[in-house]
Amino acid sequence: MGRKIAAFAILGPVMLIGLYRCTYLPLRCSRDISRSEAELVKAAERDDGYSKVMAARGALERLHHCYIRPVDVDPPLLTALSYRFLQRHDRAIEWYERALAIDRRPEIYLGLGLEQLKAGRREEGIENLTMACAFAPPMLDSIDDGVARQEVQRRIAARYRPDWLN
Repeated sequence: MGRKIAAFAILGPVMLIGLYRCTYLPLRCSRDISRSEAELVKAAERDDGYSKVMAARGALERLHHCYIRPVDVDPPLLTALSYRFLQRHDRAIEWYERALAIDRRPEIYLGLGLEQLKAGRREEGIENLTMACAFAPPMLDSIDDGVARQEVQRRIAARYRPDWLN
């Protein structure tokens, strides 16, 4: 009887910690990721600075505990977008690079490249924008900097073929 009580005393807390880490936190993070994504998209559609700042701050506050699954790209990607809305280019670049370490999506390359252009890291930015547009040619329309857009077009034509973007 004493062994059963001792085993329960040891295993009980371990099981509770396991349930917390493997069930509660992932569910909470899924909810927070969905909510953050919805608010950031809504703020981007409104296109006013105040909405973007408030959505970004809320997302950063909710997402700080969601880095428990190292293969989930959503928390670092949404964190990068939040810093982008806050005009904190170096932090956005850092988080886009973390997202790229998990997954190589064109939208991550696009966000990283645009932030690098804003931070004055033009060569790196153009290279990442080239990667994004090579995989998803419609993303070329997202590059507001005309000179950078032309350089991306030139690099894609040189690397692949002239009609790659058509």
